[in-house]
Amino acid sequence: MGSKSVAEAPNVLAGSEVNKQLDTDADPTFDQRLDVIRRSALQKKELEEKKKYQPIDYDAPVSKSEKSSLGLGAKIGIGFAIAVFALIFSIGDLFPSRSGEKQIEQKELTAEDNASFRLSFSVLKKL
Repeated sequence: MGSKSVAEAPNVLAGSEVNKQLDTDADPTFDQRLDVIRRSALQKKELEEKKKYQPIDYDAPVSKSEKSSLGLGAKIGIGFAIAVFALIFSIGDLFPSRSGEKQIEQKELTAEDNASFRLSFSVLKKL
């Protein structure tokens, strides 16, 4: 496929020629509609900017777009997870823990350790 000249492909136009043809064929009402859309977009943007920096009115009703974004499925899932955790912890409280079953071995102090303990305790009493 070699390069063809414009003479060989008369329906193909160069990029600048396409732009010129589009400008001359433009619908005048299209430009008007485009201007209306631009103005509308700018007005919406200005309203959003004003709304962003206004003081918060806590007594105003909540609009539909500002309500919670959590869907019903997410709410059900979160509720189910909370119920499962509560059940696990409540069942865990019913069973006795095994840490209380261990016997603590009491070591007997030797006579020498007992004497040094009493001596240090008596010194602390004097202070």
